[in-house]
Amino acid sequence: MIDSEKEIIASNYRVNASQLENILEVIVSFRNIVAHGERTYCAKLPRTRLSTNLNISKKLSIPLNEKGEYKYGRNDLLSLIIGCKYLLPDIEFINFITELDLNLQALAKQLTPYMLNRIKIQMGLWADNWKTLPKFKID
Repeated sequence: MIDSEKEIIASNYRVNASQLENILEVIVSFRNIVAHGERTYCAKLPRTRLSTNLNISKKLSIPLNEKGEYKYGRNDLLSLIIGCKYLLPDIEFINFITELDLNLQALAKQLTPYMLNRIKIQMGLWADNWKTLPKFKID
């Protein structure tokens, strides 16, 4: 595609063309993980990183590591969730978050709080603020 066409499509998702391309790279990487039967919850994308200049990432108040980079939401399941926030219609995203929360609640009944917390950290869900994602507006 030519650049002007990319920008028109990206504007439908309220991002620029390079941000849309980056979000799609993350989603395709996770699709490949799923397609090859690998564990998704603890997957870390080896090369692809979600952009740090997305407004939703900033609104989540993600903690920083010692290098000043986001600790979560770059190459973990949270990065996929953030990408879905941009691309899915609101009702589908709400359903996605609701289903994920219900599954984590069911898992909580089978694991100790310590183990559940370790799993959630691997997913990039270090706090429950991800549940508020449906309320955030993309600007």
